[in-house]
Amino acid sequence: MENNYNIKLNPEEPGSEQIAGYKDFDALMSAHAEGTDGGASTGSTMGKLVKLGWGALAVGAAALLLLYFAPGILPSGEAELAEMPYVNPPLKDVQIKYASYKMSASHGGIYEYGNGSKVIVPERAFTYEDGTEVEGEIELKYREFHDHVDFFLSGIPMEYDSAGISRQLESAGMMEIYAEKDGRPLKLNADKQIDIELASSIHLDGNESAYNIYKLDEEKRNWDYRGKDKIEVLPEEEPETVNAKPMSQPERKLKRIEKKIAKIEQKQADEIEALERSVPKPEAPKPPKNADPNAYVFDFDVENDKFPELSVYQNILWEVIPGQEFNEVWYDIEWEDVKIDKTNRADEYAVTLSAGNRVVNLNVSPILSGTDLKAAQEAFQTRFAEYEQKLAEREADMRERRAAIVARNAEEKAKLEENRKAAQERVAELQRQNRLGEATNVMVATNIVNRFQVTEMGIWNCDRPLPPYEQILVGSFCDENFNEYKQNPVYMINKTDNTVARFYAKKRTQVRINVKEKHMMWMVTEDGQLAVFSPEKFGELPDIKEHKFVMVKIPEKVENEEDVRRILSL
Repeated sequence: MENNYNIKLNPEEPGSEQIAGYKDFDALMSAHAEGTDGGASTGSTMGKLVKLGWGALAVGAAALLLLYFAPGILPSGEAELAEMPYVNPPLKDVQIKYASYKMSASHGGIYEYGNGSKVIVPERAFTYEDGTEVEGEIELKYREFHDHVDFFLSGIPMEYDSAGISRQLESAGMMEIYAEKDGRPLKLNADKQIDIELASSIHLDGNESAYNIYKLDEEKRNWDYRGKDKIEVLPEEEPETVNAKPMSQPERKLKRIEKKIAKIEQKQADEIEALERSVPKPEAPKPPKNADPNAYVFDFDVENDKFPELSVYQNILWEVIPGQEFNEVWYDIEWEDVKIDKTNRADEYAVTLSAGNRVVNLNVSPILSGTDLKAAQEAFQTRFAEYEQKLAEREADMRERRAAIVARNAEEKAKLEENRKAAQERVAELQRQNRLGEATNVMVATNIVNRFQVTEMGIWNCDRPLPPYEQILVGSFCDENFNEYKQNPVYMINKTDNTVARFYAKKRTQVRINVKEKHMMWMVTEDGQLAVFSPEKFGELPDIKEHKFVMVKIPEKVENEEDVRRILSL
């Protein structure tokens, strides 16, 4: 029996015209039913038509399968993304704020970010764009990005093209740094570098050596490899448990945030305390003491030539400190010797009176009376007014300097407070659903420090390239009324890889996923709201290659980072 097969191994990909000719399946079937192929008659008999028809149908089906599932043919949206700004924040009014540090260009300094990261700037590190060295005070701007919300809001791409292969970068921490003086941008001196200690957290999997340091090159629209990341794993401060039970991942996250807030508050308190110590308060004058009418008071009638050391006490009365035994007979004794010594208490003296074998020891304090007291009181008022003036001047200066310390920590603390609120809401929601237990058996994030050197201003990333996902879905995107989205960037994450994949919403776009992981997709609608394809919807997808992703528009307005975190909580 003759076989009517025409098998081709590794055929060439069909051209656009050929593909277009196979798009209308009904027309293709109709053409074969009529014995035509694009208008050319086969001139075949009916029996031969059946054999050739099925053979032609098999070729057509192969072309359709190739069209549906071959990654090289499906649109990926890369061309549309290439037309956009390379760094393209999707929500212009919701951005990660910079921490601002004033510093001396000549001396440099060490500056601590709220989460424990450090920026170590050497002396004379900056020049103007023309190479002229900078003098005086400059402003250093610094911010960090650590998770999918940070990456999404920043608009910084996480794709890395190396040797023609596009991969996703998984981040262990990303930061941006720049400096300016009087609004003029600065660059690093050619022989200087800034040391960065970037505090972050990652899931340890034994492949930490794969993390590298990359510098974003916006002109070339790619990440520039700069060397290996030096990761230091920090010891845990204490076991993460709640009532002797293992913590769930949301509870761990909340506890880490609270620790960071406490650390900022302690740092702020320490800075203010150090400031107070560095500027001592003026010493308050002591008012003259009035005599106690119920106390014993005495004076010395002494000869100055015999007791010259007591001449300074001629206009002072001495009051016996209460609680001591005193005999009024002592007033009538002519004392032969008087000795006065200062005690370790303020305004207190030890007086020793002696006459023959009689010795009396008393603790006394000096007081004034009469015109001497009035003059002393007037002098005190003058000195006290001067003291109050100096105290007010110091307080005004300290108020401004304390406010600067608070402001320097406020932005970092505000962001953490937003994160804490979102984490508290997440924990509360899981508690209401009685789901904290199932959230316990997950990978635990470990605190680390990435150590590297910055040689240019800009965006730096501690990343490792991920292998491309093998599973490819074909996706079209629409709203709940099945109106298609065709001009929107789409963002996708999964629960284990710390990255954000980005592609463009087109009809029949290829979507690469890891089917073993939990995913979420979202986009920003034309009116600035988020439309989400939830992890639960991903779990309900049928086992087919092509899908219509119905993006559910979140009704609430996105006004800040907290809103985004609440909506995109995986």
